[in-house]
Amino acid sequence: ILEAVALTGMVCAGLFYVTYSGNMTDMSVPITMAFGGVMAVQCINFGFVGSIIAGLLAGVQEIQKITAEEIWKKERNLMECFVAKIKQIPNVKIYGDFSDKNRCPIVSLNIAGVDSSQVSEWLLEEYEIAVRSGAHCAPLMHEALGTVGQGAVRFSFSHYNTEEEVDTAIRAIQELSVDEE
Repeated sequence: ILEAVALTGMVCAGLFYVTYSGNMTDMSVPITMAFGGVMAVQCINFGFVGSIIAGLLAGVQEIQKITAEEIWKKERNLMECFVAKIKQIPNVKIYGDFSDKNRCPIVSLNIAGVDSSQVSEWLLEEYEIAVRSGAHCAPLMHEALGTVGQGAVRFSFSHYNTEEEVDTAIRAIQELSVDEE
């Protein structure tokens, strides 16, 4: 695992070499950039790499227990259930076209004029629901939606989510929406 800090604005891989200083956790890897820049890279503990590989293997084995179709179907069903119920809540604005069957199981919404970061923080503190808030690296989208100042709250559904978790999220949004009336 490498932690890199670019000293120039340009990031482009080039030739690199490793020097050993006597301590396996204290190695430096200078990288010569293709366009003349230099990037300094520090290695983290090498035992950590084995943990990452083991974790990746366990993840792949878990995913192989079910099919991609089953994963997609569950994620889609959770999202559709969430959207169907959220659409009925006053003061909630949902963004996007949910008629497309190829849509990713992601729902962006806002509650009245509440800042998306406040909604996100409240969901985490009160319900232990982790969502993303803000501009999501998409300022042009937020400009088009008129949400530049407010951002949006983004729910992402996974096949590990349960129907009970979706119901909890719906109740949380209902509660917050009522507070904003």
